Amino acid sequence: MDYLTKLEKPNFNEVKELVRNLTPAEKLQLNDFIWEENIEIPIEHKVLVRERREKNNANPERLIDWNAAINFLMKND
Repeated sequence: MDYLTKLEKPNFNEVKELVRNLTPAEKLQLNDFIWEENIEIPIEHKVLVRERREKNNANPERLIDWNAAINFLMKND
């Protein structure tokens, strides 16, 4: 860990390289640590999701199957 003590603030690529060297168990611990942080979802995002859910609930026929969506996107790529 001498490498870390020499870095005041590692850049993203340096962090990625450090993470590559972690064991799978350590990567899971890191993931848990990252998501422990309480991230506030902006109200605008909450409103948008709520509106979309209401629209879908009111008109379920507008939804398409996941595989159909993938096929559609692949054909129109």
